[in-house]
Amino acid sequence: MVEPTDELVLRDAQLRDHPDPVHILVRGGRFARIGPEADTAAARSLDLAGRLVIPPLVDAHMHLDSALTLDPRHPNRSGTLWEGIDVWAARKATLTGREVHANAREVLRWMVAHGTLHVRCHVDVSTPGLDALRALLDLREEVRGVCDVQLVAFPQDGLYGDGLAQGADRVARVREAMALGCDVVGGIPHYERTPELGQAHVHTLFEVAEDFDADIDMHCDETDDPDSRYAELVARETVARGRQ
Repeated sequence: MVEPTDELVLRDAQLRDHPDPVHILVRGGRFARIGPEADTAAARSLDLAGRLVIPPLVDAHMHLDSALTLDPRHPNRSGTLWEGIDVWAARKATLTGREVHANAREVLRWMVAHGTLHVRCHVDVSTPGLDALRALLDLREEVRGVCDVQLVAFPQDGLYGDGLAQGADRVARVREAMALGCDVVGGIPHYERTPELGQAHVHTLFEVAEDFDADIDMHCDETDDPDSRYAELVARETVARGRQ
């Protein structure tokens, strides 16, 4: 990634709330002056010719660990979410941390080039070893100052697929992911096999979030089941715990 230049003048930039083009002086990666004139001694200048300058874009939901990983030999033939999850489960078993890092870095390069400088990334933490997460933690540091990346500890395969007693390892991996440096706790309660397990999923992840003083960003009711009510449960838990 390219570090911000020490000084740059953006000439003839159009702002949303200003009728006439302006010059923008950027110093040390920050706006130093905006007006009809700017420091002409700047090391670099860029003529925008009246193009619109706006705040950077935000991608609030991204899966960088699965970016650029589609294997054409094993497509999602049904086009459904559930087969997509199954395809990803098979693909991630063959991925290395180095591949995840390279793929994610390339996608971030595209995003930055198109003005997206803030990204929230859900990272699958279902697999022991957390290789993908470790790769993205390294990448987050590499791009710091150019692109702001938040990492969400996302238990893609659920917590209690084999029942409450067998969920300890998966919960432990979410906690490990948070301890390694994830910013946000993720979840997918509707992936559990019963409503009771889905409710336990929500309660458990709220407890993890409170232990790490972290925000929560769940995939919620991402299903065709009309009886799925986890968004309502998350709202109730949020209010009950004073996290709104």
